[in-house]
Amino acid sequence: MHRTLRQFQSSVSSSAQEQEKSIFMWIGLRAGDEGWLVSAGDMAEAMISPTVSGIGNMPGGIKGIIAARGKVFTVFDMPKILNNEESVTNGETGWLTTVSPNFLSGVALWWTGLVGMMPSDTFSKNNDKKESKFSKGSLRDEQGQVWQILDIDAVLLHVGQASGLQGVA
Repeated sequence: MHRTLRQFQSSVSSSAQEQEKSIFMWIGLRAGDEGWLVSAGDMAEAMISPTVSGIGNMPGGIKGIIAARGKVFTVFDMPKILNNEESVTNGETGWLTTVSPNFLSGVALWWTGLVGMMPSDTFSKNNDKKESKFSKGSLRDEQGQVWQILDIDAVLLHVGQASGLQGVA
């Protein structure tokens, strides 16, 4: 029982802060048939992909460039990087997630689909899935589908090394 209004407000505030800490949000994305999870804090934005402009002699894993919100982004082709699937040519509908500037500014990841925001409490640990070299682990959702957790650092390092991009590796 709370004796004062201040004690009650403090209790409610503490409870809300604890609940906020326990719920972690993922962004669910598709690269081909595979489901991938990215921490909501690792992405700056998600949007329907504008037309990606290809540039001659682009290294593998780079789809092209886009202009969005007054900035130019290098677009990484996630199905190609994660699954080695050939990407369809420009004009293909997809989703972009821009990488948080905490990692690297000016990079967007192109995905075949966006599932949406997914709370961490809807997943359990998955122990029976071989994971990609770009995965920090995997989780299983309530329907039994396996989702891999994207290691953005590993993707940036791989594309940087493979392409010779300055400032990526």
